[in-house]
Amino acid sequence: MRLDGVAVLEQGLTDLPSPLDRAYAMPLSFWINETCGSVQYLFHFTDEKGVDRPADVTFEYVRAAAGWAPTECGSMWNGDRTDVIGSPTFMRRCPQLDIEASSSSTDHDAAPGCPAIVVSGFHSPAVTTIRLIQNDFTQERDASGHFGGWTVCTARYRPLRVEAISAEGTVLGHIDEPRSPANLDG
Repeated sequence: MRLDGVAVLEQGLTDLPSPLDRAYAMPLSFWINETCGSVQYLFHFTDEKGVDRPADVTFEYVRAAAGWAPTECGSMWNGDRTDVIGSPTFMRRCPQLDIEASSSSTDHDAAPGCPAIVVSGFHSPAVTTIRLIQNDFTQERDASGHFGGWTVCTARYRPLRVEAISAEGTVLGHIDEPRSPANLDG
């Protein structure tokens, strides 16, 4: 998955396979900026009780002179789901919310150009745009992830807000990260 994410960053998301096959990892969403990127995947695993569980995992990338390359840092994943693909609340813990985070990663000492903050999650069908706000920097992209998946990343270690925007431009919800901004440098 980590190496396949380079193609997602370069070419975008592909259509989902039909029929959906639990044996394969599927890219759900991606985010790119000038120096870093992230790709969120869906995969399935069998837990210790033999239950098939969907999970999402997000990988981090850096933009180098030769193109995109995976970072050396670990991935972040969340496997506490039991939904069935196709369910209206697939991968959602809080379907009453328009946006929710499933995982996040922060690195105060990120190398220049590498992701310092990465957040991934899921949004409702009402969301058409994902907006990242960090101090005086704003970046938007269409909410085009499969199953409502979304991810953002930034090379700046500063508090950020991810907003879920409707087609009318209304902010439907937001995620603040890190969840304890007092721990960040000015």
